[in-house]
Amino acid sequence: MTDFKKYMTIKECNGFVFVRWNVEFITLKVATETVKNRTEATEGKEVLILSDARKLKAITKEARKHLAEHIANGVKGGAVLVDSIESKMVAKFFLEINKPKVKFKIFDSEKVALTWLKMQK
Repeated sequence: MTDFKKYMTIKECNGFVFVRWNVEFITLKVATETVKNRTEATEGKEVLILSDARKLKAITKEARKHLAEHIANGVKGGAVLVDSIESKMVAKFFLEINKPKVKFKIFDSEKVALTWLKMQK
């Protein structure tokens, strides 16, 4: 497990990468660091991601743009886990407005998200 406690925690398990955001607000600096750290942690392999966005409340325009442009590097697709109106709005806004180059889907159940990810392999 690679731990970047300041911004996120990354864990690889059974061919998936679990990313838990440890911040409520994503700035360009946070987005840049997290993409870099995730890319290093996965050693350039193409992976499926479960992104735990339950803590997120907001993301800057610059951070959304950076993530949309760079999130696809080494990522085949992903599930975004939400549990509140705020986290769902942040995820939905990012996916619909910034349209990352890989397929992501929003879930409020980790079990359902993992089932969906397994079907993406």
